[in-house]
Amino acid sequence: MQTGSAKLFIATVLLCTAGGSVLAQVQQTYQAKVGRTLSADEQQVLLLVNESAALLDQGRTEPASSTARRALELAKTTRMRDIEALALHNLARIELKNGNSDAAMRLLRRSLLLYEIEGNIGGQGTIRLEMADMLNQLGQPEASQTQADAARKLSAAAGDSLGLLNATSLAVRTRRGDPATKASQLESLLEQSQSQGSPLAEATALRQQGRRAMDDGNLQAAQQLFERALARALTALNPEAESYSLLALGELSVARYKLPEAMAFYQRALAAARKSKDSGATGNVLLKLALLHGLMGNAELMREQATQAQAAFKADAQLVGQGLASEALGDAEWIDGRRPQAEVFYRAAIKAGETTKQPGNEASARLRLASLLRPTAFEAAKPEAERAIELYKAAGMKSGVAQGLYELGRIHGAANDIRTGLEMIQQSRDLFAQINHQDKVAMADLMIAGGQRYAGNLPEALVAVRRAIDGYGKVGMLADGAKAELEHAEILAKMGDSQGAQAALQRALALARQDGKPKLVETVLRRIDALKKGG
Repeated sequence: MQTGSAKLFIATVLLCTAGGSVLAQVQQTYQAKVGRTLSADEQQVLLLVNESAALLDQGRTEPASSTARRALELAKTTRMRDIEALALHNLARIELKNGNSDAAMRLLRRSLLLYEIEGNIGGQGTIRLEMADMLNQLGQPEASQTQADAARKLSAAAGDSLGLLNATSLAVRTRRGDPATKASQLESLLEQSQSQGSPLAEATALRQQGRRAMDDGNLQAAQQLFERALARALTALNPEAESYSLLALGELSVARYKLPEAMAFYQRALAAARKSKDSGATGNVLLKLALLHGLMGNAELMREQATQAQAAFKADAQLVGQGLASEALGDAEWIDGRRPQAEVFYRAAIKAGETTKQPGNEASARLRLASLLRPTAFEAAKPEAERAIELYKAAGMKSGVAQGLYELGRIHGAANDIRTGLEMIQQSRDLFAQINHQDKVAMADLMIAGGQRYAGNLPEALVAVRRAIDGYGKVGMLADGAKAELEHAEILAKMGDSQGAQAALQRALALARQDGKPKLVETVLRRIDALKKGG
C-alpha cells in the first residue's frame, strides 16, 4: 500500500484547488497509484470531491455539502477509501462552517480512521492538523497542541515538508510556555519556511515575531516585521494572511495613538478578510474596529461592529472570539453609561475565558469588571483584579500584570487606603517601564501625582505630574497631556503658585483644542474661570 507524498498530493490539490487541468493531473496521479485506467465511476468521484472543495472555498456551503455527500456515496461503492476520507474531510469543514463543531469532529475522526486503514500517513497528518486547528478555535489549547504535535510527526514520517511546515506553524501559534522556547520555535519556523520557499508560513512566523516585539515595547522592530509579513502574504496571494498582517499593523498604529492610520489599516484588513470568505478572519477585524471606535468614544459604532464580530465568530464556531466580542459589547454599554448591561457582558466574557481555557482573555474581562465595580463596590472589585493578576502571571503577560496592579491600586484608593494604592501604582509603573510602555508609564505617573496630592505630599506630586506631562508629550497623547496639565495646575495652586497654575491651564487648553476635545476644553475653561475667582 503506497503512503506519503503521492496520496497527500491528491488530498492537497483536491481540497485546495479547482480546475480541469488540475483534475486531469490528479486523475493521472491516482491512475499511477492503482496501476490501471480509472473507471467512469472512479473519475466521477474525483470530479465530485474536487467540485465540493471548490464550492466550499467559494463559501457556497449548501451545494458543497450535497456534492460532497454524492462523492462520499460513490467513493464507498468504488471502494476508494482515501477519496472517501477526502469527502468526509470536506463535509467536516462544512459542518464547522455551519457551527456544528461536534458533527465536524465526528466526521474528521471517520476520515482519520479510513486513512489509518489505508496506511496513509500523510492523510493522517492532514486530518490531525485539521483537528488541531478546530480544537484551537473551540478554545481547547492543550488538545489542539497534542494533535498539532502528532501532525508534525506524521508529516515528517511521510516526507511531507509542506505538511510539516503547516503543523509547525500551528504549534507555534498555539503553544504556551516560556518566552525563550517560543522565540526558538519562531526562529526555527522562519528558517524552515524560507528554506522551503513557503511565503505563507514565513508570513505567519514574521507576524508572530512582530507580536513578541510589540509586547516587549519594541514598536519599530514590530513594524518592520509586520511589513515583511504583509509582503510575504501578498506574495502567497493569500487574502486571509494579508488580512492578519494588516490587522497587526493597525494594532501597532493604535499602540502609537495614530487612530486615523489604524482605521485605514483595519479597513484594508476587512476588505482582505471578506475576500478570503473566512468568517473568523472577518470577525477579528470587526472586533478590532469595534475597539477602535470605543477609543474614539463612539459607543453606537462600537456596539454595531462588536455585534457583527460576534455573529462572524458564531458562524465560524470560534468560542474564543465570541468571548472577546462579549467584552467589547460590555465596553460599549459602559461608554453609554449602562453599567448593569455592561456587567452582564463582562461576566459572559469571563465565562468564555474560563470555558476555553484562555487565561489572558479571562483576565482581561475580570479587569474590566473590576474597573466597572470600583466606584460603587470596591470590595467586590478587589478579588476580580487580584484574580486577573494571577491569570496574567500564569500566562506570562507582563503588560497584563502591570495593568492589573494599576487597577488594584485604584481600588485601594477608592477604599481610602492611599498608601497601599500608591504602592501598587508604583509597582505598575516600574513594570510598564521595564517593558517600555511609555504611555502606560505616563498614565501611572499621573495617578501617582493625584494620590500624592490627595495625601498632602505636594513636592512628590509635582515630580510625578511633570514626569507624566513629559511622557505624554513624547508619545503624542494630546488629550492625556491636557489632563496631566490640569493636575499640574491643581498641585501648583495648592502650593500657592497661582501664576504657574494659570500657565499650566493655558497649556492644557491649547492641547485640548489641538486634539479636538470640546468637552475637555469646557472643563479647562471652567477651571481657568474658577482660578481667576480664587477657587
